[in-house]
Amino acid sequence: MNHRNDADRLMRALAALAENPAVALDGDGRCLAELGGVVFAFSYDEEQDCLFIQSHAGSLVTAKDPESALEAVLQANYLWGGTAGAVIGLDGSSGELGLAYRLDFPLTAPGENFPEDLLRELLAQLTAVTWWCRDLVNPAGAERE
Repeated sequence: MNHRNDADRLMRALAALAENPAVALDGDGRCLAELGGVVFAFSYDEEQDCLFIQSHAGSLVTAKDPESALEAVLQANYLWGGTAGAVIGLDGSSGELGLAYRLDFPLTAPGENFPEDLLRELLAQLTAVTWWCRDLVNPAGAERE
């Protein structure tokens, strides 16, 4: 079942949260939005009926101790214990780290109220994890807005 309407509803909640009425999925089901100094990419996948949420989580290239940073990321990824349910991955060719989360639809059982605050809570957690990872690879402190 296609839940694009639910994805659009989440984006309307995100637009209010980001205080940016222009935030909306485009015709391909994609959009970018900035929250807490983190730019998130949103992509609705019709075939998988889910919303992918991604952010740039830093670069091992800038890490003082890349091996220790990568070990901390692996530990955080284990059973999603330190990632709020997301996964932190490494682009091996560039050394860049990315945070990815898959939000599957439907979000509610039939007859339940739609969880308008779900995205706010989730993005607060994903923002914190993104900053943790950025600070991990840049001990001097990543630039925060």
